Amino acid sequence: MKKILYSQKQLTQADGATTPFNLEYYILENQTNNEKMNISIYGIEIFKTQNSNGIEYTESKSIYEICSTEKLIHKIAKVLSDNTVTPICLEEVLDELIISIEKNEDSIFDGFLRDSRQTMQVG
Repeated sequence: MKKILYSQKQLTQADGATTPFNLEYYILENQTNNEKMNISIYGIEIFKTQNSNGIEYTESKSIYEICSTEKLIHKIAKVLSDNTVTPICLEEVLDELIISIEKNEDSIFDGFLRDSRQTMQVG
C-alpha cells in the first residue's frame, strides 16, 4: 500500500481552534489483481497532531477502498482538506459525499460543500 501526502494544514487560535493543531491528509493506494489486470483502489487518511502542556496527542482515521479512480480521490481529498475535516468526522462527511456522488448531482462537490458544512468541525 502506498500512502501519499496530499496536503497539510496548521490551525491556530486565530482559525478558531481552542488549542493549535496540525492536520495531514493522505491518499491511500492499494494495488489489487483482477483477471490479469492491476487495479488501484484508493482511500483517505487524516492524521491530527496536537500539543497540550508539552504532551503530543495524535488522532487518525483511515478509510480504505473508497473508489478506483485517481481523479475522484483527488477531488475528495481536496474537499476534505479545503473544509478542514478532522479524523473524528471523516466517516460521516465521506458518507454524505458518497451519497451526493451516487445521486449524480450536477455539481456534486459544490452541492456537498453547501449542504454539509454543519457536519464538519474544527477542533
